[in-house]
Amino acid sequence: GPAYSTAAGSSNQNILILTSKTARNTKVVIKATVEKNTLRYSSYNEDGSHRFTGEFSRVIPPDQMIFKNVFSGVQAAYVDVRHYQTPQLYLFKDTHYERYDLSASMSIGLNKITKGYPGIAFETIDAAYVDARNSESPQLYLFSGVRYCRYDIRANKMVGVNTIKNGYPGLPFKTIDAAYVDSRNLGKPKLYLFSGSRYARYDILNDRYEGSNDIAKGYPGVTFKFIDAAYVDVSKPEGPQLYLFSGSNYARYDIRTDKIIEINTN
Repeated sequence: GPAYSTAAGSSNQNILILTSKTARNTKVVIKATVEKNTLRYSSYNEDGSHRFTGEFSRVIPPDQMIFKNVFSGVQAAYVDVRHYQTPQLYLFKDTHYERYDLSASMSIGLNKITKGYPGIAFETIDAAYVDARNSESPQLYLFSGVRYCRYDIRANKMVGVNTIKNGYPGLPFKTIDAAYVDSRNLGKPKLYLFSGSRYARYDILNDRYEGSNDIAKGYPGVTFKFIDAAYVDVSKPEGPQLYLFSGSNYARYDIRTDKIIEINTN
């Protein structure tokens, strides 16, 4: 989507052209057109080569988000820290997703999953996480039913589809409700996968299942029986904060101290 740090801009009727910079200080040009409530945009490198194309149905303030009452009904979530100068939270619900700027606490807009993720095999998403071990090519994993797909975030391209059973050997779950990666130890990132009232830990580096536990036992103070979505906000000054969603409620959990910070119930 359009970046926020605009160095220069011009408009002609319903056409907007922005010159901006990415998180890596690379100059890009964004051309956007507005038709009714739909913003369509294309991003180009400084040499004119095409980066990606997308659209949002509208740009909306937080009080008009489709995920009202603090992201009520979120079914999957992940954070992208590669494309923009500030971390962007992606929230999935039914056939749509919403992009939310964590630093600005501002909803950017909505889009259909099939439009925002070209080539994706799923119309709805159950869980998501990003494997960012290769910072030049972070890989997004999206789960739906008994399958998952791998999506290259930087190339904005679908890579492939597999079954959970084949892709995560030893994992005792047929489907995944939520997922997140604890990457505090950069050399040994751990993937946490939730299903029903339990969760499993998976060694991404060695592609190995390490065990499972009850949510109530592994996350003391979290009162949710089930987890619908999860993400980690690493921008917090107090350290990485894990957000766990269940229905219209969420909990904030300090991974470093293994302690519940707050539970928001609506």
